Amino acid sequence: MAEIRDQNGSLQLQNPEAEIVSKLAHELVTGYYAYTSAISIAMDKRSDALIPEVLPNQLVPIGFVKSKGDPRGHEFHFQIYLEEARKNPFVVHQIERVYLSGALLTIGDALIDNKYFNDFHSPIFQLVRHLRNGIAHGNRFDIRFPQELIDHPAHDKVPQNHNLIKFEITAELNGTNVLFDFMEAGDILNTLNQVGFHLMDLAYGVER
Repeated sequence: MAEIRDQNGSLQLQNPEAEIVSKLAHELVTGYYAYTSAISIAMDKRSDALIPEVLPNQLVPIGFVKSKGDPRGHEFHFQIYLEEARKNPFVVHQIERVYLSGALLTIGDALIDNKYFNDFHSPIFQLVRHLRNGIAHGNRFDIRFPQELIDHPAHDKVPQNHNLIKFEITAELNGTNVLFDFMEAGDILNTLNQVGFHLMDLAYGVER
């Protein structure tokens, strides 16, 4: 695929689905930023001023989670679980891990559904494939065919990546943790961004 420009010199969209998945990758990053912003506010005791008022027939402030089983919503003690977010590192860590795991599964499955946009052997797509599969296997890399990594490298050494440290999947990683040993949260976010950039190139036929 090569670039196509209109009479004004603007690039023409050639693969709308690639653009959609590119935006998905960037939206997953946005979601994590939103989560981090919200949790940082929750950690501040000044946010107690935002705790809901005690409703009639209740003894404590109640929070609600959407529920099909109960149209009123699934109830929880708002203040107790706000304190859990502040004082229980396990809770915050698990929420972070669940979000990042879900993000990798989501973008990985979107690439699978679109047959990797005929660019299966792209190193950044291969990196995501191994990260996604590791998450699906209990957060541990599951590298069954080491020769594939020689034939089709999996890394983020792409033009748009300006990070000082680059990541590459090697056979020695088999059985080791994806999160948070091989990569930290920021590294996952950077990978998602790199995937988004590459997909946008595919959407508009840009070669780098």
